[in-house]
This record gives sequence, structure tokens and C-alpha cells, in this order.
Amino acid sequence: MLDSYDIRGMSAMIYRSLPHHRIHYILGATGEGRRRLHSSPMRQLDILDYVFIDSDETVRAWVLSNSMLDDPLDLMVYCYRDWGSQWQDTWR
Repeated sequence: MLDSYDIRGMSAMIYRSLPHHRIHYILGATGEGRRRLHSSPMRQLDILDYVFIDSDETVRAWVLSNSMLDDPLDLMVYCYRDWGSQWQDTWR
């Protein structure tokens, strides 16, 4: 659950599930991107289908790009991986 609409709150939410040193970057699907992910998960998203999240402003842009009634919001976290690791590159 997103505690607050800022990068600190989003980071706290992510760190509960992933070690912070593994995170490479964070993407939030827009409303249309969320629909595309659910209908065709293997299809590559267009640049308009996601928000690169790296600041308070981009967290808010991601939240505002989704209808308040659409739940859940889709957040994609790309992680670093050790050589030979069995972890997936992406957590969603």
C-alpha cells in the first residue's frame, strides 16, 4: 500500500519487498499502460504507457495518470541481479 504520494513513501513501500541496493529503476504504468499490461503482458509498452519514477513529481504524475477507481496501480521495479542468480530481473 502506498503510504504517501512522494518518493519517500513509495520507496518505503518497495523496500518492504525488495532490498534497496537491488533496485535499478522504477516505472509506473499509466491507465492505458495498465490496461495493456493486463491484456497483453508480453507486449512491450510504449513510452506513453509508463512514467519513469525518480522524484515526488513523477510519483504524483503516475498516480494522477490512473483513474482513482482503478485499483491496483501497476508498478514495475527493475533490479540488479548477481551473476548466476535465480531472481527475476523485474518485480511487479
